[in-house]
Amino acid sequence: PLRGKNGKFRWFLSRALPIHDKDGQIEMWFGTNTDVTEQKQREEQIQLLLGEVNHRAKNMLTLVQAIARQTMASGDNFMDRFAERMRSLASSQDLLVSSGWRGARVEDIMNSQLAHLEDFIGTRIKLEGPHVRLTSAAAQSLGMALHELATNAGKYGALSNDTGQVDIRWNIRQEEGTNRFEISWTESGGPPVIAP
Repeated sequence: PLRGKNGKFRWFLSRALPIHDKDGQIEMWFGTNTDVTEQKQREEQIQLLLGEVNHRAKNMLTLVQAIARQTMASGDNFMDRFAERMRSLASSQDLLVSSGWRGARVEDIMNSQLAHLEDFIGTRIKLEGPHVRLTSAAAQSLGMALHELATNAGKYGALSNDTGQVDIRWNIRQEEGTNRFEISWTESGGPPVIAP
C-alpha cells in the first residue's frame, strides 16, 4: 500500500515497462498505478464471509449429526422422524438467513415451528409473551424444542384429541444483571398420561 496526501493508505496495482536507449540501457520507465483499494477491501470481505460460511457449515453438520444420533436411538421410523426434524431445522435456518443471522423473534419461531398446527393457534394453542429477539443459537434450540413438543402433543398429548389445549408463555427474567429467557409449555385436556 501507498500513503496518500491525506495520510491514509491505499492499495495500488503498479505496472511498468522499461524504455531502452539505442545502446540497450534503461533510459526511463513507463508505467501506470491503478487504485485497487476497493477491490482489495471486497476481497477481504469475501474471505471473511467464506470463513463465516465455513464455520456455520461445520456447526450445522455437527448439529445434523447429533439429530441423526438422537433420532436413531429413539426407535423405529428413523427416516420419517429424521426428515421431520430436518424440516424443523430448515425452518429455523430460513428465519435466521432472512434476518442476516441476527437472531429471530420468538413469535416468528413459534409461527414457523407450529405452521402445521396453524388452525389451532388462537383456539387450542394459546401464545403469550413479549416481543423478544433471540440469538441465532437460542433460536435454533427453541425451534427444535418446539418441534419436539408439538410432535409429542399431536401424537400423545393435548393435541391428540379434540378437546386438549396447549398454553405457551414466555418472558424475560432478570437474574444477577443478566436477561434470562423463560418459556413454559402447558398441556391440558389431553388423554390420561400413561407411564412408559
